[in-house]
Amino acid sequence: MATGLDLSAVHVLKKIPGQQMFRVAETHPALRLGSGDNVLYIQHGRVFSAGGDHIPSDKLPDWFKVELEKCSQDALLACGYGRVSTPKPTRKPKVTEDAGTQS
Repeated sequence: MATGLDLSAVHVLKKIPGQQMFRVAETHPALRLGSGDNVLYIQHGRVFSAGGDHIPSDKLPDWFKVELEKCSQDALLACGYGRVSTPKPTRKPKVTEDAGTQS
């Protein structure tokens, strides 16, 4: 497993013996959060600065949690970050005016 941010090896290709083709042998997904000068990456379950330095969880900026909430759990899990909150409902429950019941 890699120890730091490595965007050059997100997809590791291997040549198929006897052919002129390559196949994806490994993946190391990375997720980019933020914009402008405020950019952090998640890879292998760790958070990194744009320069590749590991950022400990107690040093993460306030905006990071807000950006995490925008990510799907599948994307976070693919980058090794795990579950960060309870999944949000995909639709609001329908409330009827008569009885006030939900469906």
